[in-house]
Amino acid sequence: MNRIPCSSEFPAYEVIASIPLCSCWTGNLSAFCKHQAVVQKAFGGPFPNNAVLRLEDCLSLGEMAAGDQCPSLQYFMPMSQQEPIPLPAPQGPVHPDEVEMEDG
Repeated sequence: MNRIPCSSEFPAYEVIASIPLCSCWTGNLSAFCKHQAVVQKAFGGPFPNNAVLRLEDCLSLGEMAAGDQCPSLQYFMPMSQQEPIPLPAPQGPVHPDEVEMEDG
C-alpha cells in the first residue's frame, strides 16, 4: 500500500496497486485515478484498471479530442505500452512532488 499526501481534508489517500483501489472517491469505485497514476509513474508498470493503449488507440483518441490540432503519432509514444510490465512491491509513502509528471 502507498500513501499519497493530499491538500484536502484527508491527510493522505491510500493506494493499493494489486487490487486496484484508492481511498479517494474515484478510486474507491475501481476507476483509475490521479493517485494511482502517481504510484504508477513512481514504481512503473500498469495498474490492472488502467487500459493499456496501442499507439493507434492513442492517436484515434487524440484525433477525436483535438481534431486537426492532434499531434503526430510520435507524440503518443511515451504514453503507449505494448506489453504489460509487472508492478513492483510498494516501498512506502510517495509524495506527488517526488514524481516527475510530463506536461501535456
